[in-house]
Parts: sequence; C-alpha cells; structure tokens
Amino acid sequence: MVDSDKSQTTDHIQEVGKQSQTFLPGWSLLVFALAVFMIFLFQKGTPVDQAFANAMTMLAVGASLGVYGIWFFWRGPAGAGLKRLVLWGGLSAWFCAFP
Repeated sequence: MVDSDKSQTTDHIQEVGKQSQTFLPGWSLLVFALAVFMIFLFQKGTPVDQAFANAMTMLAVGASLGVYGIWFFWRGPAGAGLKRLVLWGGLSAWFCAFP
C-alpha cells in the first residue's frame, strides 16, 4: 500500500516538472504586455516627437526580447543544439538587417 502511494507521488512530481518547462513562462506575458502598453502610449497616447516615439518603441521591443533571450539561454528548457541554432540564427538576422 505504501508503494502505490509513493509511485503516485513521484508521478505527480514528474508531471509538475514537465508542466513547468515551457518556452513561454508566465512572467514573460507580463513583460510583453508592458512593452505593448509602452508602445501604445508613445505611438498614440502622448503628443511627442515621432522620432522619439519610434526610439522608445525600439527600446521597448529590444528590452522585452532581450529579457526573454537571457532567460531562454540561461534557464530555458531547450537543449544546447536549439539554443545554438537560435543564437546563430539571431546573430545572422541581426547582421543581415544592419550590415
């Protein structure tokens, strides 16, 4: 009887461990929502110079992607091969966009 309780407990722990390994953690939705709010605020809400609004938009997008990227490479559930692929693909896209 004790063995069946123990196996149910370990099965539950393994399920919880699998559920927590996601590519989109809950905090990232808050960061992205904050970035969208900031973009909306500067593009539509406040009467500022358009160049400044565009710079703040780029800052919001870059900061949110940067925070997510740091998490992805440091604590993300992906394997080393996928992380390398994303890193080299991102660097290639960056250098193609900004030669």
